[in-house]
Amino acid sequence: MDPPRSETTTEPPWELWLGHDLEQFFSFFTEIHYAAMGGLSPDVLDQLNTVRRWTVYQLRQLQLPDVLVDAADEAFADLQRLTDPSVITDKVKWRRRRAVAHTCEVLMQLTRAHVPSHHRRYYDFGVMLRQINALAVMIRTAPELPPWVEEGWPGLPARYRTELRRACATLVSFVHDRGPTNAPDPAHQDLDAVFDTLAGHLGTWLAAQGEPDDRFLGHVQIAGHAAGIFGSARAALQSTQDRPPHRRGERL
Repeated sequence: MDPPRSETTTEPPWELWLGHDLEQFFSFFTEIHYAAMGGLSPDVLDQLNTVRRWTVYQLRQLQLPDVLVDAADEAFADLQRLTDPSVITDKVKWRRRRAVAHTCEVLMQLTRAHVPSHHRRYYDFGVMLRQINALAVMIRTAPELPPWVEEGWPGLPARYRTELRRACATLVSFVHDRGPTNAPDPAHQDLDAVFDTLAGHLGTWLAAQGEPDDRFLGHVQIAGHAAGIFGSARAALQSTQDRPPHRRGERL
């Protein structure tokens, strides 16, 4: 489904992209869904390598500890091995995967603390938008999971539904919070308007106890387009010492 693009007058804050991208990498190391579905394709891994380079650059710009950023860079570069189906039975890979997930969790918390306060709300928007889109897609593709997933992870689709409702409610609360520590940036009023609209749709969806159908995903993806995450046309260009690599968002 390719919803109509919702345009904004200024480029979305890069902190929103960073929140989305960190949550995306985090989910690859915490959700069994990706390995169970056969891992990530070479094309997706190639695009994510571009996102990895951009993400690591921004983390260094925020002056996070080098040891933590280096560990994340190494882990993100090992994405193919740690999302391969063999991770299910390989105890060494499984332990490494769990360790990486813990590193990602610490990294995301520390990154949020380093993000400039006037853009922290947009970092949160990116994190939650990724969670919502990923959970909706995983619910819709759960029937395609192999039978052994239900044996090892019983009730996974029901868990996804619970987490989706929680993620939607969380994003709605973030959007509505305009207190002194979460005030919108006037330069991004168009983007805030897009998220106001999305929050309205999510509130209605929560009240109706709906399913993540095409209409639901359409609303989410309209916000994603406006945020520059889904369907981004950014090309993968080589980075230089004083210029970050261009980021190209990948919708999964």
